[in-house]
Amino acid sequence: MTPLRILVTRPQRHQQPLIDALVQQGWFAIGQPLLEISASPEIESLAMSQHQLARFQFIIAISDNAVRYANNWLKQQHLSWPNQAQYLAVGKNTADCWQQLAQVNACYPESADSEGLIAMPALQAIDQSEILILKGNAGRDLIASSLQKAGAKVTEVSTYQRLPIPLSQSETLTKWQQNHINSVIITSGEILFALINVVPNHERNWLFKLNLIVISQRIAKLAREAGFIKVWIAQGASQSALIQCLHNIE
Repeated sequence: MTPLRILVTRPQRHQQPLIDALVQQGWFAIGQPLLEISASPEIESLAMSQHQLARFQFIIAISDNAVRYANNWLKQQHLSWPNQAQYLAVGKNTADCWQQLAQVNACYPESADSEGLIAMPALQAIDQSEILILKGNAGRDLIASSLQKAGAKVTEVSTYQRLPIPLSQSETLTKWQQNHINSVIITSGEILFALINVVPNHERNWLFKLNLIVISQRIAKLAREAGFIKVWIAQGASQSALIQCLHNIE
């Protein structure tokens, strides 16, 4: 088996801890963020009074970035997370982030994706419930539409935005090939498409033969439809889940 040589495509904030963890496992790993993350202009719609925030029975976060940017905004506005709300996170990483930043205890599904969250017992009887969803720009609307169909009153706020980082196709590809990259970690559909777009058409065959490690069935489906052959699904975006998946490849 060829030793794993891994490309980490996570945004800058999440790069180094994962790279360090991979290197500790004895693998070669380099990072190349493909998306830049910043506060969304839409976050200003969170400028509610504490009383307005308190009307939500459920507050749902789609990612740790959604929590991080919302938490920063609430602090700036001298607001706090309401005590009476039930907090739901799309996965363990997001729940851990909420706990670390704001001492908020959030429940999360075993399957770290929108489908897993929708299936949680807490969301099975929500008619007339007021629900706040914190997300990024261009995120999926599956959660909001499903909860609305179940009778919930849903408010969505994009707390952050993801924009592609301008990269030289030839320089970026040369770096990856010179480092003999054979595996890539992808943690969102947006990063997947940014990866494909940074590789010139005539080199896509090389790209599609790499091991692709993704964090959900949905991203795996998108990857296979795009042309990837070797797609591996980790049980979430945590370091431990990604490392376990990489051991499975070995």
